[in-house]
Amino acid sequence: QTWERISDAQFEFYLKSNGDSPSRVKGKSVLAWALLNKGSPQFESLLRLASKIMPRSKEPWQIELNFLNERNASLNEMRVFWLRWISNFKEEKGTKAKGQIELLKVLRSLELDSAAMKLGRQIVSENRSGRFDLGITVASDEVFDLQRLKKWTEAHRKYKLTLEQFQSSSGGHLFYNLIEPYVRNCLLDRRMSEASDAMALAGKIIKPVKNTILYNDLEKLRAEID
Repeated sequence: QTWERISDAQFEFYLKSNGDSPSRVKGKSVLAWALLNKGSPQFESLLRLASKIMPRSKEPWQIELNFLNERNASLNEMRVFWLRWISNFKEEKGTKAKGQIELLKVLRSLELDSAAMKLGRQIVSENRSGRFDLGITVASDEVFDLQRLKKWTEAHRKYKLTLEQFQSSSGGHLFYNLIEPYVRNCLLDRRMSEASDAMALAGKIIKPVKNTILYNDLEKLRAEID
C-alpha cells in the first residue's frame, strides 16, 4: 500500500465522516496528514490540531518540538511552545515539570529575570515532596548561568545557598546535579579557590558510604583539585 496525498477538502470530509470514531484514531489520522505535508504552511497547524484531538499524547508535541529546533525557532517562539506544553500537561506533574524547566531556560536566555525567578520558585514549590531532583536542577541551572557569565562571586554564593537548601536531599542528586558540574566549571576556568571551597562545603554535607559509586566519584573529583 502506498500513501497518496489527498486534497484538503477530501481530508476534511474524512474527519467529518469519522466524527464518532475514537479521538486517538482521528488524532493519528491528522498527525499522519501533517507528516505528509511537512514543509507546507499547514504543517504546524495540523500538528496542533492533532495535539488538541488527543491531548494526552506527547507524539505531536515531540514532532513539533523537533521541527522548531530544526528551523532554529526564536526564543519567543520556544517560550510560546513551552507555555502551551505546560497548559496542556498541567495534570501530569512530571511532564509539566519538564516544560517548566525548559521554559525557565528560555526565560533566562531572554533575561526575563523576574519571570524566571517566579517560575523557579513555582517549580520548587510544586515538587517539594519527593522530587528533590527537580528543585536541585532549577537552582543549579541558576548557579551555572552565573558561572557562564563569569560572575564567580555570585555563583559561589548561590552554590552555598543551594547546598544548604537541599542538604537533606539525596546525596547523589546533589553531587551529580550541582557539586560535580559546579566544581568542573571552576576547574575549567582555573578557579581553584572556588573549586577547593566547593569541595570542602560538599564534604560537610555529603557523607557517602565508603567504596560506593558516589564515594568513589567524590574522591576522584577531590583528587583533581588536590
